[in-house]
Amino acid sequence: TVSNLGLNTNEIKDQGAQFLADVLRNNMALAELSIADNHIGDAGAQILRDVLRNNTTIQKLNLFQNNKISAALRKQLEKEEKRLY
Repeated sequence: TVSNLGLNTNEIKDQGAQFLADVLRNNMALAELSIADNHIGDAGAQILRDVLRNNTTIQKLNLFQNNKISAALRKQLEKEEKRLY
């Protein structure tokens, strides 16, 4: 069983974030996911935030260097969700 997965620098973007969210909704094993530097924007970040609200298995989600996420949304996400970094 995979508990940590790194998918950094893979051009995931918002469309890929939606695909990941679909997979993560049924996740029962993955505790840490790193998707840094993937050109994810506000739409993708919000989708992933919604998954975290319903999935307590994921303990850490790395969105570092996804510079298309607005500063305002990033601040809101950091305040709301302590598992994001």
